[in-house]
Amino acid sequence: MPIFKSNGEEESYDSSVEEEFATQSESREGWELVREPDPLPVGRQVMIPDFLLRKNGLEVYLEVVGFWTPEYLEDK
Repeated sequence: MPIFKSNGEEESYDSSVEEEFATQSESREGWELVREPDPLPVGRQVMIPDFLLRKNGLEVYLEVVGFWTPEYLEDK
């Protein structure tokens, strides 16, 4: 399964958790994994999820949250 950014940039990860997820996802047959897909409108703001997974017309967005402090979640 190819792993790429939607804008074609060289791949990099914000954390080892994200990198491990991407590496383990390579073996998921039939799924396409996109790193940092196009922004999603969320009210008057946008969100850029860590991953978009696609299979058979289904799209699933995934945000990896590695810290649970209120400040971190507010920033995310």
